[in-house]
Amino acid sequence: AKKALFKQLDEKLDKDVILASSTSGLLMTEIQKAMTRFPERSVIAHPWNPPHLLPLVEIVPGEKTSQDTVNMIKDFMEKKLERVVVTLKREIPGFIGNRLAFALFREAVYLVDEGIATVEDIDKVMTAAIGLRWAFMGPFLTYHLGGGEGGLEYFFSRGFGYGANEWMYTLAKYDKFPYTGVVKSVQEMKEYEFLKNKTFQELSRWRDEKLISLIKLLRGGI
Repeated sequence: AKKALFKQLDEKLDKDVILASSTSGLLMTEIQKAMTRFPERSVIAHPWNPPHLLPLVEIVPGEKTSQDTVNMIKDFMEKKLERVVVTLKREIPGFIGNRLAFALFREAVYLVDEGIATVEDIDKVMTAAIGLRWAFMGPFLTYHLGGGEGGLEYFFSRGFGYGANEWMYTLAKYDKFPYTGVVKSVQEMKEYEFLKNKTFQELSRWRDEKLISLIKLLRGGI
C-alpha cells in the first residue's frame, strides 16, 4: 500500500516536494522501486513513540535518495521541529533504535523463558540501573567510563568487556521469539502488580508525565 501511495505521489507532485515516510519496518529502497519520476526526493524520517514527546528522528535514505534531500529533511527536523536527528550511513531493517531495543528485549524474553527472572524483576533492572544511565549516556559512553582512565580501549582489552567474552556465548541467539517465552511473558504481565486496576489511558498518561519530567530534568528545567 505504501509503495502504491508513493508511486501516486511521485507522479502528481512537483520535483521539489520531499516525500518522507515515518515507517519503522520498510526500507526506502524498496519503496523507490515503485517511483518512476523523482525517487531521489524520497526518504525515511522515523520518529519514536510517543512522537509528541520523544525528540529522536532517524533519517534513513534509500539507494536513490539524494544528499540534498537528506540535508533538507535534516535541517527541517532540527531547526523547525527542534528534533534530535541521526542519519544512517546505509539502510538496515529496524534502523538503529529498534535493533538496539529488540536485541535487549530478545534477551529479556529469553531470561523469562529460561525461568531465570520474572518480567517485573527484569523491568526493575532496567528502571533502577540500566535505564537511569541510558537516559543521558548511550552504551558507548557508559562503557567508556566503565573502562576508567583507559576508556573504551581498556574496557575491551582488559576490563569488564574483556571478561564478558567468557559468557557472551550464553546470550539468546534465536531469530524469532520462542512460543514458550511469549506465553510466559504474556501470562506474567497479567500478574504484574503495577498494572493492576489501571486502564490503558491511565498508563499512557502516567508514561507521558514521567517522560515530560525526565526530559525537563535532562534539559536543566528542574
